[in-house]
Amino acid sequence: MLLEIMTICSLISVAPYYDCSDKWEIRLYDEPPAIQCNNLDNFYVKLGCANINRGIIHVIDFPEHRDQLGQTILQHELKHMICQCNFH
Repeated sequence: MLLEIMTICSLISVAPYYDCSDKWEIRLYDEPPAIQCNNLDNFYVKLGCANINRGIIHVIDFPEHRDQLGQTILQHELKHMICQCNFH
């Protein structure tokens, strides 16, 4: 279930590190949504995903979950959006 939708200025990798002429949407859920992001074949998001083309980040509200680098799921997905890539 969708809990909250937040809109932020897009983040960029050079100073001032944001661009308010472009906005991103962050959708926070309490359970995995049935959506598709980028090249993922399935419609079931486990913890989060970034839809780079639409400027939408989908994340599950599990702040204790971390990626292999120790980042929260939101931090992980924001990095995908900043680099506009499916890796980082």
